[in-house]
Amino acid sequence: MQVRHYRRSVALLLGAIAAVGLGTCTHRGTEPKDEPEPLIHELWPDEEAELMALLISGKASAPRELYDRVHTDLAFIRQRWGDSLPIVRNLVFSPPFRAGRIEMSADDDVYIAMQQGRYTAWDSLNELYGLTGLSFGEWLNMVFLHFGTRVNPRVLTSAYQGLPGIRWVYPGWGEVGDRPRLYGYLQTSGPSYLFRDGWGDCPAGCIYSHYWYFQSVGDTVAYLGEFLPSWDSVVPVPGWWTEARKCIGLYHAEAFWERQDSAAPTPVTDLLAGNPASNSVTLSWTTPYDGGSSGRATGYDLRYAKFVIADSTWAMARGAYDLPRPGPPGSPDHFTLQGLESNTTYYFAIKTTDYARNWSALSNVANAATIPSPGWVIYDTSNSDLAANQVSAIAVDRDGSLWFATDSGACRYDGVGWTTYTPVNSGLPYERVTAITVDSSGNKWFATGAGVARFDGFSWTTYRRASSGLAGDVVLSIAADALGGVWFGIVGPKTSYYDGASWTSYDIPSQMTRGNPVWTVAVDIDGSVWFGTGVDVSKFDGTDWAIYTKANSGLRAGAVRCVAIDRGGAKWMAYGNSNYGMNGVTRFDGITWTQFTPDNSGLASGTVNSITVGPSGELWFATGNGATRWDGTAWSTFHTGNSGLVSNDVLSIAVDKQGGIWFGTRDRGVSRISEPSAISVATATIRGY
Repeated sequence: MQVRHYRRSVALLLGAIAAVGLGTCTHRGTEPKDEPEPLIHELWPDEEAELMALLISGKASAPRELYDRVHTDLAFIRQRWGDSLPIVRNLVFSPPFRAGRIEMSADDDVYIAMQQGRYTAWDSLNELYGLTGLSFGEWLNMVFLHFGTRVNPRVLTSAYQGLPGIRWVYPGWGEVGDRPRLYGYLQTSGPSYLFRDGWGDCPAGCIYSHYWYFQSVGDTVAYLGEFLPSWDSVVPVPGWWTEARKCIGLYHAEAFWERQDSAAPTPVTDLLAGNPASNSVTLSWTTPYDGGSSGRATGYDLRYAKFVIADSTWAMARGAYDLPRPGPPGSPDHFTLQGLESNTTYYFAIKTTDYARNWSALSNVANAATIPSPGWVIYDTSNSDLAANQVSAIAVDRDGSLWFATDSGACRYDGVGWTTYTPVNSGLPYERVTAITVDSSGNKWFATGAGVARFDGFSWTTYRRASSGLAGDVVLSIAADALGGVWFGIVGPKTSYYDGASWTSYDIPSQMTRGNPVWTVAVDIDGSVWFGTGVDVSKFDGTDWAIYTKANSGLRAGAVRCVAIDRGGAKWMAYGNSNYGMNGVTRFDGITWTQFTPDNSGLASGTVNSITVGPSGELWFATGNGATRWDGTAWSTFHTGNSGLVSNDVLSIAVDKQGGIWFGTRDRGVSRISEPSAISVATATIRGY
């Protein structure tokens, strides 16, 4: 646990960077009160803190002291940990409701009376909470209530739910869909904050999540740690997770009341899985009957997993999206589930809901096995000795062996067997490896958050700041030059150069000089070196430095996570995360800056994690939505829907000695395609270039 007082000076938490997953190139509503408290009608300047305080207080309007505390806490967290944990700097709170709005459904006669202004049962509540407007919807006799101040809709639903003739009451929903979020909860000791990064099939429902938890106590804020759960394997759960989940539970709690319908739909009993392909299975079933007043179901929750689904494992299964709406009871329904792994057995189950959100029991469990995908091979922790399923970097050595950077060490695959190197059996200073490169002499270099290591095939040498000329221990990137030297990108921003005998270190000129991560290092054709940092790009020609920013160049954003140099000497710069306003890649040929995004090119996603130059000069982009290839004329993309790619969240790409392409993913291991030209993929001609 790390605790810092507000009055203390802010210092960069270097160790936390190594604890964050890095890419490469890298209830029911609150019960009504007998005497509702008066509302606070002023609007505070910090909307984020106001809305979070409103949610976690559970009151009609948030107490001013709670707002002040949330405002101070979040400002301090971002100042203290923003450099080492960018997620806490970039995420802002968005409420799960629209403050000052609720919606309800009324009986037919009451609905008409409301439209005609004859319904008086709600007059005192409307006056108390400051009703300013009404609107009506014909479907299910919907009535929408609008209030002039930011009243907590969960308190409003509790107050309005007991009125005569009201079927049910909902809060006014806020932003629809899933996404990276900031959650809050009010503990006895003070507010707690859970930062969650989500990816994979968002916004329908993020498949993967990464969490960071903070607790406010007195005049301090404690950082309790991070948690990266997995949907298909057992991951140790931190002790604070039970408490932290309260933040999510409060966010998703539904202040909902239903007067008439408490009968759930009957469960599906004839779910079938058939027509398996390499990445899809077609599911079919009969629409069940809803026992409530409408007799018709309104939605499905279909889940799938590599394990048998039961009530006890339902929450761990992945959810499908874009499901059909239920038809009349007894009618056939079907759905083709895409994006599955090839040559894998899956289990499927479904639940059904009605308009009152009564959920059915679990259906029968169906299963099917996808067929092998031609030309593709998948390696993960379940079918190989790969140490971990997150592969953030891949390198190919002189012998043709593949080296994989994982969170559990460095793995070598020679085409026959696997070898894993950790701090226990090698000179690795830390098990989480962030980058790997092979120098001109064939030495393998490994970057970690606790120094670097060199392996010549027989012996290991470890370099740390305390025992060598390395400028810092948190090393995020490595690049080898043609002279046998190696450059290291170090948090600072700093860089060190090792020529095989001696070390030289530099402070990289940057707009931000303290705690700035050096995400990427690339050696140019002329020997100059490019450094992508958290705020800009620097170039060093051996004597002079040049700095490129949004203000003085064509960069779309300063935080460049990857720089790759093509055969013509053009620099390709990737920003790494479109969720934070960084989108696509920028090409710089020394004169002209050209932008490529999913809107003007065939890039699969604006989130580009790394760039690889292929043997024929083609460019490979590892993105958050598959792997994109550009041959200079046309774009093509591999994803789980058109290939044997094991996951769309690709972190790294490498080309082996036989011309096979290896794709490292965030948490599904690696996929290899032997002949990419033989596989039909989606293509697009280049636009805007």
